[in-house]
Amino acid sequence: MANSWPHTPILPKDCMPKGAIWGVTPTFKPPTPGPPGTGPFKLVSFQQKAEAVLEAHREYRIPGLPYLDRVILKVISEPGPQTMAVRAGDIDYASIIDDQWLTQVMAGKDFFKVQNLEKEGLGILTTGGLPFTIYLNCHPEKGKSPFKDERVRQAMDHCLDRAKIASTLWGRLGIPIGQGFDPKDSPWGFEDIGYREYNITKAKQLLKEAGYPNGVDINFSIDPAWGKQDLMAQVVQQMARPAGFRISIKPELGVQYWNRLRTMDYHMLHYTAGGEDPMGFYYGYLHTDPAEPYNGRSPALGVKDPELDKLLDEVAGENVFAKRKQLFKKVVLRAQEKAYWLPYVSVVGAKVWTRKLKNFKPLDYFTPEAALVEAWLDQ
Repeated sequence: MANSWPHTPILPKDCMPKGAIWGVTPTFKPPTPGPPGTGPFKLVSFQQKAEAVLEAHREYRIPGLPYLDRVILKVISEPGPQTMAVRAGDIDYASIIDDQWLTQVMAGKDFFKVQNLEKEGLGILTTGGLPFTIYLNCHPEKGKSPFKDERVRQAMDHCLDRAKIASTLWGRLGIPIGQGFDPKDSPWGFEDIGYREYNITKAKQLLKEAGYPNGVDINFSIDPAWGKQDLMAQVVQQMARPAGFRISIKPELGVQYWNRLRTMDYHMLHYTAGGEDPMGFYYGYLHTDPAEPYNGRSPALGVKDPELDKLLDEVAGENVFAKRKQLFKKVVLRAQEKAYWLPYVSVVGAKVWTRKLKNFKPLDYFTPEAALVEAWLDQ
């Protein structure tokens, strides 16, 4: 079996206790430094907040690969220092790139193509990110969310001026979007699917019809550590206020923040959508789960939509890409109509590498990092 994406969490049966998290659960003592897998490299050492060392897996399914003997992953968590490091030649590959530098070097250049930065001596591939998405708690009980009413969800959607959010926060790198896949960067995106118009009058009317003629109080949980969420939340707060939404922003970090997603203890929450395939976010968060703790509603969003379940099951059962994509289009349109979640912007990022990295063909793989299997370094 070969995984199409290097991050796909497929593990051998019984390799770890049910419910345990590798490297997190204190009572679980793993037999190896990292989870087993099928990839071309294996983890041999790890220093938290410093580096991880990977060595070639010589029993990889393709004989002769990888060419590299070792990959050292340096922890440089901020885009500015990581960009400076690859420009200086201190590292050979960078995946978190500073927005301002990226905007500057991509001036006049097309996105989503491999480009040579002659003056810098670097290669670059701009990529679409997982669309930033506002999750709306649709559960009728958990979280006491007003968004259990479809009209309130649609009203909030009408309050989002996506083009303004994208340009204000990310400039040319921000692409307004109303679906989980950017059609310029993913085969699962649709050029003919847009998003709800920005219309405060319509939003007010929908809130009135839903029983909120004097407006409604909403809490908005964000993680300010990524995605410019603090600025985004303030912009959304101002945009939605004229319609009657009184949004209280709740900045949270780590376990506290993600626990709200798991328990549906929120009204609005910021996350992403998309992934590598419709079976990721779309199936995982919109299809109902009959077992506890969801009991017939979808995880995180609390959706119960038999028509959407049927469509998602049809997508899951179809293996011809063209037919599967047409079925998935119905899923995207249904989710958009009901406003279960609100994808609003896809932010262009980039992968950058030095000229020492040879035979690096990022467009041949689903993720550019996977192309390291055929690359080598010219010292």
